[in-house]
Formats: sequence, structure tokens, C-alpha cells
Amino acid sequence: MIQSEEGKLREIVNRTGAYCLSRFNDRDFGTLSEKSKGDFASDVDRSAETMLRTDLSLEFGTLPVVGEEQGGDMSRNCWIVDPLDGTTNFLNGLPIWAVSVARFRLGVPDIACISLPSLGVSISATRGKGITQHGPWPGRSERGSELFGVGRNGFWDDHQRISTERRLQEEGYSLLCLGSCASSMALCAAGVLAGYIEEEIEIWDCAAGILLCNEAGIATRYSTDRATGRTSVWAGATSSK
Repeated sequence: MIQSEEGKLREIVNRTGAYCLSRFNDRDFGTLSEKSKGDFASDVDRSAETMLRTDLSLEFGTLPVVGEEQGGDMSRNCWIVDPLDGTTNFLNGLPIWAVSVARFRLGVPDIACISLPSLGVSISATRGKGITQHGPWPGRSERGSELFGVGRNGFWDDHQRISTERRLQEEGYSLLCLGSCASSMALCAAGVLAGYIEEEIEIWDCAAGILLCNEAGIATRYSTDRATGRTSVWAGATSSK
């Protein structure tokens, strides 16, 4: 049986996730660096990205790769990888972190996978074919989730974020910040969260999550500021803003 591109990608992401999980369980992070205030990278982040780049090249050919740790030039056809989204959680023993990969074709994501190794779950998608969940994901509630994810970072204007949070609370949602955009968007696609919003982030934080939420039938929008290069993403109720 010929394995699908989605299946091949899922194997690559899960293999990198298993490596990260072993380092997480051993509390073995190697050298730490602070890229900006409160934004850390470890040897695990760097090694995981190298693994992803190598495996993607071997399995899919020489499509350009844009990654958090090693950079790259964004184009309409490329891989976008976040080898360890939620590094602060990872370093502090909180099991909410993810390995996230998406391929863009003609400027839109066409296959993607996010793995949450500490939770033993992953979710993948191919454009136009829906999502595939692996591991002990909870079933979708008939009444719908009342939890709404909000990301926080040093670039999103505090007044705008607080206004958004207040509006969501007025709509009856309970808000939470998990410290990992990729994890939050995967949980949104799985129906655990009603939605997710974060502004002024990097494209690798949300690239895979955009496709997963779209393929789960969740209205999703994103936009990238040409001046800063940063992306804002809205999934769920806030996508109509």
C-alpha cells in the first residue's frame, strides 16, 4: 500500500516528537539561549529542527524550509516548521508543547501535522480531506466547548488584547492561555477549545494550525503584516471580527 503524503509527514513529526519527549522526560536540555526577553531556545529546539529538515528533504525532496531556529526565506511553496512550540512550558515540565509542520503550496497550506508528544496525541490534515486524529483525543461535546484560547506575547498590544479578552468573556467563554499556539490550535481543531486568537506571532507558530482548524470546519482567518512580518490568527467565533 502506498503511503500518503500526510502519513509520511505524520511519521516525521511523530519521530521528532519522540526525540523531544525523551529529552523532556530526562530533563536534558543542553545549552539554553534567550532570543528575546522570555523567549528561550534549547539544544532540543535546535536538534529537533535539524531532524525535521533532514527527514523532510529525504522524504519529499528539496522544497525550501522555513524554521524558527534556522530561519529561511518564506515563499509560496515551502515547508514551515516549529520544532518545539512552547519551549518555556517544556523547560518547566509543563506537558503542553508541540512539534508543528505545514507545507505551503501556492501560498496556502496543503498538508500539516501537529504532535503533542507529552499527551500522546497528534492531528494531521490534507487540504480538502478533513482531519485525522491519533491518540486518546476526547470526543467532541454536543453542547460545544466553552473554553477559548488566547495567546499572549510581547508584540500584541496589551490594550487590544485585553479588549478582546473582555469581549470573549462577555460572550460567555472561559479564557485560558496555554503558552503554545500550535498546541492550542490543535486542541481547537479537535473540539476541545471553542476557538483561539493571537496577534503578532510568527508564521511557524500557526501555519499547521490554520490548516487543521480549516479542515475541522472551523472558520479561520490569518493575516501577515508586510512591515513586521508577523502574523495574526483567529479561529472560531473571533474569525468574524
